[in-house]
Amino acid sequence: MNPSLASDTIDSGSEKKQMEIVYHKQAVKTLERMDAAMRQRIKTAIERLPNGDTKQIKGRDIVTYRLRVGGWRVLYSFGENKEVFIEKIATRGDVYKGGLICL
Repeated sequence: MNPSLASDTIDSGSEKKQMEIVYHKQAVKTLERMDAAMRQRIKTAIERLPNGDTKQIKGRDIVTYRLRVGGWRVLYSFGENKEVFIEKIATRGDVYKGGLICL
């Protein structure tokens, strides 16, 4: 599947490096269905990457991480050109069901 065209560019403070955040279509749909407060919490946590409650997911060919935001999980990976690919956003119990998206 191809990632969605939805993307954000953030400036990570004093380091002056730009990270482009690319959201998969499924992640965008999930964000659109959330209430505004939770959507803002998740977007703020994504903008602070790689800081936050993150762990690498084991057992995958592609290096993938998960970000914990309350009862929600964000699965993401890093690209070669300072890109962050947001693969999936789901609740804790559903995030690993149905397989993971390979970008």
